[in-house]
Amino acid sequence: IEVVDISTPTSPQLISSFSGFSGANIVSGIIDGNHLYAAGRDDGLFIVDISNPNSLSLITSYDTPGSARHLAKKDDVIFVADTGTIEVLDVSNFSSISTLFSYSSAVISSTYQIYVENNLGVISDGNGEVDVINISNPALISSHAHIDVSALYGDGNIELHDSILYMSIAENGVAAYDLSAPATPKNLGYLK
Repeated sequence: IEVVDISTPTSPQLISSFSGFSGANIVSGIIDGNHLYAAGRDDGLFIVDISNPNSLSLITSYDTPGSARHLAKKDDVIFVADTGTIEVLDVSNFSSISTLFSYSSAVISSTYQIYVENNLGVISDGNGEVDVINISNPALISSHAHIDVSALYGDGNIELHDSILYMSIAENGVAAYDLSAPATPKNLGYLK
């Protein structure tokens, strides 16, 4: 990881580098306060103290059963897209991270991305299939609905904002779905 000062956008400055991941392949991360939560594929979750940009330090790591690809955070819970499952981790105490729940979708065999917002979550398989999930109780996740745009060559990149799901569908543009009634997603159309 490299920390870069972009206060002058035309002249970014490298502040520091951090390589304390023991050879893990970091593929995504999220920042919350003074912590970086990083997905390290076969090595699981890493938590890094970023309070001092000149000197980052590894707080802990937690090996998930699969390959950690993408993360989302709600309160003291991290949701890990971990190959075929969503691993739901309690990170309220960094010295004793624990698994609250392991969710396996009935329709998605390989989890690629996850986004959460309020009590709603969306999981992508990377091929145009999305599972809309209820995360109101992180220890007991359930499915609301399934969206399939794989016939449109969906590449699986998703984003969730204000209960609207945006899905990239390769050369076909972007699809938008209103998830305000999560059990019945409403197709808002396509932008090409």
